[in-house]
Amino acid sequence: MYPKLKGQISDYFGVTGHTSRVIAVASIRKRKKYILNGELTLSNVKSFALDFLGDKLRNQQSKTALSQIQLQQKSLARLPVPDMMTKEAI
Repeated sequence: MYPKLKGQISDYFGVTGHTSRVIAVASIRKRKKYILNGELTLSNVKSFALDFLGDKLRNQQSKTALSQIQLQQKSLARLPVPDMMTKEAI
């Protein structure tokens, strides 16, 4: 990952530290995302994904422990696009 973008992208998605996170973005325009806060197991990830696709997360009716948080005002569209042909990207 490009060092210049690393902090911006992780801040945008609310990722801190070095732990794995499962994030589902419902709408970039509405700046809403859902984060799996349960244990990172296949069963929990599958339930979380099915609840997201079934539109059950928006109303907080999911059996999966989650939180809905607002995205920061920054937009990914405003971030510089890395040149995929550079040595660092490969």
